Amino acid sequence: MAPAPSAPSLTILVVEDEPIIALNTEMMLSTIGFENVEVVGSVAEAMALIDRLSIEFAILDFSLGSETSIPVAVRLCEEKVPIVITTGFEEVDLPPACAGTPILRKPYRLGELETVVASFR
Repeated sequence: MAPAPSAPSLTILVVEDEPIIALNTEMMLSTIGFENVEVVGSVAEAMALIDRLSIEFAILDFSLGSETSIPVAVRLCEEKVPIVITTGFEEVDLPPACAGTPILRKPYRLGELETVVASFR
């Protein structure tokens, strides 16, 4: 009898255009126990990953240079994938599809990220 196929591994998506913050976030997620983390720096890269991977949750930097992560946020929210928005801004205007999305103010620490991630499980 053949073994049952395994479930696809889930991926944590990090969309962050600042390399140092992206690396720091990836290291924090590793500390928390997540090994399958994909980091991208643009909306186009994020959408391509979402098309081919099963995303467990996503950490999205609101401002990505000349664009925002809102298109990624809306897509994931509509697909019922938990997200958190990170930002240095005081206010961010999220679309109705993402109402109630947690906002993590930069700079955030490991404990703050761990608390938000724990709410997804």
